[in-house]
This record gives sequence, C-alpha cells and structure tokens, in this order.
Amino acid sequence: MNTRRQYAGFSLIETMASLAILAVAALGLMGSMVVASGANSISRRRTDMTLFAHSRIERISSRTRSKVPTATTTTPINCTAMAVGGAFDPNADPGTGGWMLDVIDGNPPAGGGAIGDDLMAGPLLTEGAGNGVDSTNTLSKRASFAAAWFAGTDTAGCGSATVRNDSTVMCREVHIEPLDVTNAGVTTFMLRVWVRVVQGGVPWQNSYVLMREDIAQ
Repeated sequence: MNTRRQYAGFSLIETMASLAILAVAALGLMGSMVVASGANSISRRRTDMTLFAHSRIERISSRTRSKVPTATTTTPINCTAMAVGGAFDPNADPGTGGWMLDVIDGNPPAGGGAIGDDLMAGPLLTEGAGNGVDSTNTLSKRASFAAAWFAGTDTAGCGSATVRNDSTVMCREVHIEPLDVTNAGVTTFMLRVWVRVVQGGVPWQNSYVLMREDIAQ
C-alpha cells in the first residue's frame, strides 16, 4: 500500500519569488503615481497662470483707452518701464525690455472684503501645498511686493529675487501700446496688450504663459 500523501502548496522559494515580483510591481506603481501627481501639479499651475493672465486682458477690455496706462503715462502711476527703443520684444527677460510689473491699477487692495479678496488684482499669485492658489499668502505677498515697486526699493518686477527665489510665486507683467488702424479712411483706435505670467523659483523660460490681444477702443 502506498502511504505517501501528496501535499499541494508553495515552497519557500516560490513564495519568495512571488514576493519579489510583487515588490517590483509595487515600485513601478508608485513611480507611476509620482509621475501622475507631478503632471497634475503642473497642469493645475498652468491653468492658474492662464486664468491670471487672461483676467488682466478682461480688465483692460472693460476700460476706455484713456483710462489704460501705457509707456507715456506718468501719473498717477509711472509706467515708463514699458518704454522701449524700437519694436517691443516679448521674449525679453522679466522686468526688462518694456515689461513692467502689473501694478497699473495702483497698490492692490488689502485683504478683507469683496475687493480686498480679489486674487486677480495682481501682481502675484502664490500656490498652496497641493491645493491650488493660497489666498492668504497671495494677499500678503502681493501687497508688500507692489509697495516695494512703488517705493523704488525693488523695481526689478518679475525679475526680482522675490520671484526668482520662490517657486510658489506666479508673477504677472504687462506691456501696452496704442494701436491705431486706418482702413478706407476710417480709423479704429485700439490697444495692443501683452501679458506674461512667469513662475518663480525656476528660469522663467521653463514655465510661463504669454498672451497678446488687440483690443478695439
């Protein structure tokens, strides 16, 4: 009589091999999750930068031309930083070549109340820890940054160390020119508006949004 029994199961070697395969698969999954998280962060930031840039164009579109400052405007806000010799080059470094920090509305309103809580009042937005725009930090930083520009203690605009050293910051700058177009004896008075939002903490060429709009006035 055959008294030997057949036992079904896994040997120690098979179990260890299975665990090794599972560990490799888990590492690959974690890598994919990290990549996906990074992509979502970049996508969110790009969306915020685009909305920030477009909000300036919308604000200018709602004004009459005489109320929109250009390079020749000196009061109540000195906008001579927008002056350039020859054609404007939108690829100039931040704070140079006709790019001006977006303080054309004056000092941004302080935090608190419907007006003060308007994050699009510029010139800065700041990101929170994975939660999009940090409203509290934005209201605080934009006020001090704009005040330094008006006081003449930091006129580098989006090229300032305040921006270059802080990856949470999104900085908005503008260049605005009168544009008169005559066709068949009829002149249309327009403004050509460039808006650029750059991300701080990295070379500006690595992460920015640039818009140009010709606005009939």
